[in-house]
Amino acid sequence: MTKSKASSPGSSASASATRRQHATARPGKARSLACRQCRDRKIRCDGARPVCDSCSRRGLCADQCVYPEIEHEGSIASSRSYIRALQKRVQELEEKEKQLELVAHGHNAFVATTPAHEEWRKLSTSPSVVSERIARPPRHVDHALPPIHTDSGYSLPSFSSRAGSLPVVHEPASYYSRPHHLMGASPPLTDDLEDAAPAKPSSFGSYSSNVKAALMLQKITLPPADLMDELLAEYFNIDWITMPVIHRPSFYQRYHRLIAVANSRYRRDIPLEEATELAATYSLLLGMLAIGQLAKTSITESVESHASHAFEFHQQAKTLLLVDLLSVSSLPVVQALIVHARFLRRAGAVQETWMLTGMALRLAEGLMLHVDLPGKAQAEREERIRAWCACALLVRMQNSPGSQTNPTFGTLPQEIDDEYLEAFPHNPDRVQPCDTPSRLSFFNQTLKLYDDILQPIQDSVNHETESVREPVSNILSDALKLDCDLEEWHAAIPEHLRVKFPCTQPEAVFRRQATLLRMRYLETKALIPRVAIMKLISSNATQPTSTMAKSMLAGLFESCYAASVELEDIMARERRLVTFDGPPESHSAIGKSRHLSTTIFILTLISP
Repeated sequence: MTKSKASSPGSSASASATRRQHATARPGKARSLACRQCRDRKIRCDGARPVCDSCSRRGLCADQCVYPEIEHEGSIASSRSYIRALQKRVQELEEKEKQLELVAHGHNAFVATTPAHEEWRKLSTSPSVVSERIARPPRHVDHALPPIHTDSGYSLPSFSSRAGSLPVVHEPASYYSRPHHLMGASPPLTDDLEDAAPAKPSSFGSYSSNVKAALMLQKITLPPADLMDELLAEYFNIDWITMPVIHRPSFYQRYHRLIAVANSRYRRDIPLEEATELAATYSLLLGMLAIGQLAKTSITESVESHASHAFEFHQQAKTLLLVDLLSVSSLPVVQALIVHARFLRRAGAVQETWMLTGMALRLAEGLMLHVDLPGKAQAEREERIRAWCACALLVRMQNSPGSQTNPTFGTLPQEIDDEYLEAFPHNPDRVQPCDTPSRLSFFNQTLKLYDDILQPIQDSVNHETESVREPVSNILSDALKLDCDLEEWHAAIPEHLRVKFPCTQPEAVFRRQATLLRMRYLETKALIPRVAIMKLISSNATQPTSTMAKSMLAGLFESCYAASVELEDIMARERRLVTFDGPPESHSAIGKSRHLSTTIFILTLISP
């Protein structure tokens, strides 16, 4: 007995150890947490669903056997599903990162083997350009870009820090030392150069959490810097001098801001208001580039290819301008519509020109650009007046007979160059130096010419369509009065807008403006007799003509013929200076007018 009792503790210990080994070797069944009933009673729960064993023996139903993860979503029991969701999201991001790295490497290889313009043309229509790019780690908050305002004091390189408007920037590309990448001309203005490796391409879409802002910013693809600078110079040298709707320092401030945000390596959330302003600047920029491309001389490509490249700029901004920005009334949107309308008019797309002109006028009326609102800076006031006068001029030039839309110019812009305008509100207005001729004089002279002479001619043509017969004396007297008014206008032209042979203008812009204004004068000089001739033919073809009437007609014919000859001679010498305000085939119309006047003159002289 003693021996058996002595051996029992050892045998029981070995048996318990054996059971523990079997328990650890055998995988146990994973059990969920206890139900609410078992937890409250502090008893073991087998975790069976829908009713555990303990609740089943007590006769409870499934509605009473409730588990914590079902009763309280998001509790500790549901943490496993949350972890699974996080793991799935991490896998998705890793796969997306790999895909974007492949896209970035493919783009870098493409940039190295293609010309600048062809690169932008292909990238602007590629779906990969508007997709999200890899986000870079944020830098210090001190490097964050300041908010965008057209009248802010945000200083740009080589801009004057004194009060007043900023000087005109002629070579924006020279401000940057690093080579440009996908989304713009050059590195951001706020970036430092501590990283030797080039920055990866970025997209505006990754800058905003607002859906509408992201959709607008994803449509922005800036051309290379050298291409933009070249075409902007063409625009300001050829087209801006005839219709200066843009305040150049304010535009260049927004232009550099667009490049800085596009190329910036500092991630931040762009609000909808700033995204809309960037999109409006981009649409305006593309319209200016389209006109610059159309005005630029090209030796290596055909005329059709040259025009198609210009249309690509317009098409790139068309969706953004006509879909996203029309609901946003702002001055840059009106300016963009005007610039694109001028491009389409020169390119011969008359219907689209009329559509954009009408939309620009309605937006300008909604913004009350024709009203002098208080609290505006001098530069903004003048920019509003110029935009309104440009809208009114384009509408009146394209009006059809019987049109009810005939806006007036109102107050004409001041003849003060952009660099002398005060850019900050509540500061006293500035004036043009007395010894400096203004580049705005040409625009004002054009408005006066249309108001005093061309509008009465258009009204007389519209009056002619109503089949109202006029006596010969009235037709001739109206023509002579218009001719006298034209000569008075021509005599009042400032000295720096007169063509001099040889040319002694200190600036080439004044020579171009003087040549264009001379062409306007000659075209109007030839148009007055043409209208009188057509009215005589349609109303008084069978009426006998007196000797005095024949003498007056001879003078009109001679004036029309001389003006047409000189105009064709100037247009042959100055092909690049053909105005963007007139129809593309204006030279052929003048030629027909000259031949028509010569024929009718001969017939009138030989008639009894």
